[in-house]
Amino acid sequence: MKQVKEEVCWDKKITNYTIKDIDLRSFNQFTKRIIACNQIKITNLTPKEALYKLGLAKDNHLTYAAYYLLSSLKPIALKLIDSPSEGSMNIQIVHGNIIELIDIAINFLKEKMRYKKKDIKYFQEQNLISYEIPLFALEEIIINAFAHAQYLKEAIKVAEHYIYISEKDIGIFSPGVFPIGYKPEDFAKQKISPIIRNQTIFTNLGDANYACTLGRGFINVFHECQIKHVEYAYDLLPLGFYFVFHRPENFS
Repeated sequence: MKQVKEEVCWDKKITNYTIKDIDLRSFNQFTKRIIACNQIKITNLTPKEALYKLGLAKDNHLTYAAYYLLSSLKPIALKLIDSPSEGSMNIQIVHGNIIELIDIAINFLKEKMRYKKKDIKYFQEQNLISYEIPLFALEEIIINAFAHAQYLKEAIKVAEHYIYISEKDIGIFSPGVFPIGYKPEDFAKQKISPIIRNQTIFTNLGDANYACTLGRGFINVFHECQIKHVEYAYDLLPLGFYFVFHRPENFS
C-alpha cells in the first residue's frame, strides 16, 4: 500500500505523553476486538506490553498513533450537526479519541435515521434492522474518515471532524486534503493502490476489525449504495474531504 511521502510513519513518533494517559475504557474495547480477530496474540499481556507489541508505545511513552487512537486527553473534536427542518440547526461538539468518536458518530446517525424491522427465523427469532442508508456503507465512510484524516503532529490544537444530518442528506467531513490528482473512483476501480496517510493508525484499526476491508472502503461503499439504490456525492475541499449520502424520499 502506498503512503503519502511527507507523512510516512509520522504517527510512530514518540510523544511526551505516557502510558498513564491511555483511556482504559477505549483500550479495553480496542484490545477485545483485536483478541476476537485472533491475529495478534495479546491476551495475557499487560496494557503496557500490549501497547509495545502493537507499536503504540516505547520507553513508557505513547506514539502519536496511540495518542489519537486511545488517549484520555480528548485529542480530536467531533461536531454533530442536526438540522431537522429548514432554518433549524442543533450543534453539539464532543471531544475524544478515535475509538470513542467512531462509536459516537455512528450512534448519533443511527438514532436520527429512519429504519424498519423485519422478523427473520433462523434457528431462533431475530430482529433485523434495515436503515435508510446502508449501515455498512455509513460505517465504512466514518471509520475511514478517522483512519485517513490529517492529524496535527504537535498536539497544540485539535483536528475537527463533523457529521451533518438534515431532512435530505447525511454528510461526513474529515480534515485533510484528499490525495491530489485522484478521485474516490480511482480507488474504487483499483486504478491505484490505497494511499495511507496514517500508517500506524490505519494498521491498528484494521487489526481491530473496525473495517473489515480497510483500503477497500470506496469499493464497498459504492457497491452497497448501488444495491440499495442510495445516491451519494462528495466534495474534494481545500481543507478536507466531504462525503454525502442523499436520504431516500421514500423509505418503507
